[in-house]
Amino acid sequence: MQDYYKDAYRQAEKLHHRFRDTVDEPDAPAMQKLHHETRQIAEDMEMDKKPRSIEDRIKVVQQELRRVRAQSDILMDYNDIDSLFDGYEDLRSALRKLPNY
Repeated sequence: MQDYYKDAYRQAEKLHHRFRDTVDEPDAPAMQKLHHETRQIAEDMEMDKKPRSIEDRIKVVQQELRRVRAQSDILMDYNDIDSLFDGYEDLRSALRKLPNY
């Protein structure tokens, strides 16, 4: 992993763990997809993928979080969803500041 990814990687790992800690229904298909996508963000950084590709994956996570929030099933607390959404927005902002963006 490139040095410029280290801070973003730590942030991605922290968000992934926060996601896992806040899920009420981990076996729900939407939660399994989100679990995979949130984990994949950090793995993409480990593989030195381009920041724009990682940003695209973050957008997928954010879209899924919106979808989960709009569902009638309570799979996560709405405040947790909003907090994660904001955290991923901060991560996108950090990626845009990288030298290889």
